[in-house]
Amino acid sequence: MVCPRSGRAQEAAAAAMAPGAATTEPGAMTEPAAVEVVKRMVQTLARAESMSYHYDESYDALQEDGEILEFGRRGETTIRRPDHVHGEQWSREGRHVEFFYDGKAVSVFDEAHNAYATTPRTGDLDSVTDFLRDEIGFKMPLADLFGRDLGPMLIENGVAARVIGKEKLGDVEVIHVAVRLRQGADVQLWIRTGEIAVPERIVINYATADGRPQFRANLSEWDLSPRVPDRLFRFDAPKGAKAVPFLAPRRAAAAAQEDGQ
Repeated sequence: MVCPRSGRAQEAAAAAMAPGAATTEPGAMTEPAAVEVVKRMVQTLARAESMSYHYDESYDALQEDGEILEFGRRGETTIRRPDHVHGEQWSREGRHVEFFYDGKAVSVFDEAHNAYATTPRTGDLDSVTDFLRDEIGFKMPLADLFGRDLGPMLIENGVAARVIGKEKLGDVEVIHVAVRLRQGADVQLWIRTGEIAVPERIVINYATADGRPQFRANLSEWDLSPRVPDRLFRFDAPKGAKAVPFLAPRRAAAAAQEDGQ
């Protein structure tokens, strides 16, 4: 389900805050004030038993001839800990994909093809994220916002952090923070001031990747206590929809190669 022309950038975005081999040595100053702001955001998100938000993201895709093109999508996500999540994505090309997890089964529905894949699954939110993102190749670059490792990824894995200053995004006052991670990614966060310390914007620069691609996301319509029915997380196949199997990226590549022979 990944568009080939943007796959490399999407893969980078999907691994945006994942721990990796150290490529940047510590040395720059880490400001305690910056760390405190990030900790406040992490605690805000971790304390929320449920949450929902909308996002509009864009990412760079390095082409074979060296040109960098931008692609993007918008979406919305609703979670209920420990094991419920529902999300929708709309690409700029108009493709609509929806995913569901109710603690018993995980499903992905592609509206354009009127096709879906579903499989029994149990476990927490991190477990289903690992399945969708790592095993299936589904792109979820913002999923770490509700993962249990958000703090270690941004704080323990950081080699530098500083406060850029207070700013305004629309009518929202935010603190702009820059964090440098060990694996060569620079993360900027615009975190809302006040008690509800949610991220309003995220920018990730991949300093060691070819073309130095960037991922950008604006987040909005945050709700840290949404009241949502159980049916939101349960997938009911539309009439006439075709069931297809989940196919891991390597298996998909092998199948495509066999088809070409």
